[in-house]
Amino acid sequence: MHSQYRLWDATINAQLNQRIPNGNTGRKSPSQNGYKTAAMTVRKVAKSCTEIETKLGTMEERIVAVEEDVDSLKQQNVMQESQMTDVMWKLEDLENRYRRNNLRFLGIEEGLEGNDIRDYMIKLLQKAFPN
Repeated sequence: MHSQYRLWDATINAQLNQRIPNGNTGRKSPSQNGYKTAAMTVRKVAKSCTEIETKLGTMEERIVAVEEDVDSLKQQNVMQESQMTDVMWKLEDLENRYRRNNLRFLGIEEGLEGNDIRDYMIKLLQKAFPN
C-alpha cells in the first residue's frame, strides 16, 4: 500500500511539473498556485493515508495477539473447570468415607471428657468391655 501512495504522489508531481511552466516573470499565475496547493494537499493526504495504514497494521497485530490470548485463556479455563470438577468429586468421596468410619456413641453427656477425649473414651470402653 505504501508503494501505491508513493507512486501516486510521484505521478501527480510529474504531471504538475509538466503543466506548471517555469516562467521568468517572477509572478505566478492563479493556475500555478492552484496546482501547487493541490499538490501539497495531495501530499498531505497521502502522508495521512500512510500513517493511518501503519496504525491500522499495528492495531490488527494487537487484535490478533489479544484474540490468541483469549483463546488460550478459554482453553485454560476449560481445563481448570474439568480439574475442579474432579477435585470436587474426590473431596465428596473423601468426606463420605470419613463419615463412614466414625464411631458414634449415644447417651454420653457432652463435657464429661475434659481436655483429652481419647483417654476418656479408652477408660469408658475399658469399663464397658472388660477383658
